[in-house]
Amino acid sequence: MAPTKNPICIVIPAFNPDSRLSNVVSQLVDSYPLIIVDDGSDKKHSNVFQEFKKYPNVFILKHAINLGKGYALKTAFNYFLVNFPNSPGVVTADADGQHSVSDIINVAEKLLLAPQKLHLGTRLFDSNAPARSKIGNILTRFIFKLFTGTSVSDTQTGLRGIPNSLINNLLEIKANGYDFELEMLLHTCQTHIPIEEITIKTIYEDGNKSSHFNPVIDSIKIYFVFFRFFILSILTAIIDYTIFSISWIISSNILLSTIIARIFAGIFNFTFAKKAVFLSGNDMLPELMKYISLVTVLMFISYGFITFLILLFNINIFVAKIIVEGILFFASFAMQRLYIFNMKEED
Repeated sequence: MAPTKNPICIVIPAFNPDSRLSNVVSQLVDSYPLIIVDDGSDKKHSNVFQEFKKYPNVFILKHAINLGKGYALKTAFNYFLVNFPNSPGVVTADADGQHSVSDIINVAEKLLLAPQKLHLGTRLFDSNAPARSKIGNILTRFIFKLFTGTSVSDTQTGLRGIPNSLINNLLEIKANGYDFELEMLLHTCQTHIPIEEITIKTIYEDGNKSSHFNPVIDSIKIYFVFFRFFILSILTAIIDYTIFSISWIISSNILLSTIIARIFAGIFNFTFAKKAVFLSGNDMLPELMKYISLVTVLMFISYGFITFLILLFNINIFVAKIIVEGILFFASFAMQRLYIFNMKEED
């Protein structure tokens, strides 16, 4: 492996690339090692990858079929960890010419100076940006802020300086498409890794027609990342409401029915919230104890408000249950994100 002037690696996932990738590679290859993943490109584009073989600092990894951008990034990350274990990190860039060489170098230099941070190349969505890009970013940015409490100007940027310390955990993310990059941001927030935004040029050639982003399918995948908690909450509410109703019919005791329902619904909610929503890798016992305390507090609040609505307004108990639990949904989410599954920064 030839020595390089810069320890940062440049990672580029590529699917059916054209000469724009060649231009980027030729300008970076003398200063950086490049890991390029051929994500199942067809034979018509094989010549693009063939020309890179003349560079000793370019490492081509190939997928037999198209597996998605997230999968390609993970393939590159694994190669990076095995072959460049002492590098501060990688800079990911797109293969379709959206990122200028000067911006890629700038992000690499920022990462080298602050290897403990995730660096995001933030685009300015001006009048030249395609409508689908502007609308998608506005929606994702709003929902990301709502669910994480963190403001990120460009949640879907592909130009990122990723510290070595973060990459191991990224390999465990199950998403393989464009949603992988959003999962990366969520994991970064959970682990309290600082995020630094760097303004970059916004380049859209021919309305960004070369992008392989599917506005419908890929958007659904991205937003599903956010709505995992909502979906889990709906399922938990169904379990809680059903068991509460059955217990009430049998016992006519609001407190007893609330306790029984919360035990069953709580076990279900904790298990899936930890593994599928907040993706927490912390020890289970401390989180379980905090979760039990939260559920207990919310249970008595629920009991108190349901009783209050029934006695003061003579509301049907089942309607009161729906009203109170709907309000407590937001408190439950905030407490789980901030208090229970909020991962501590690693030493």
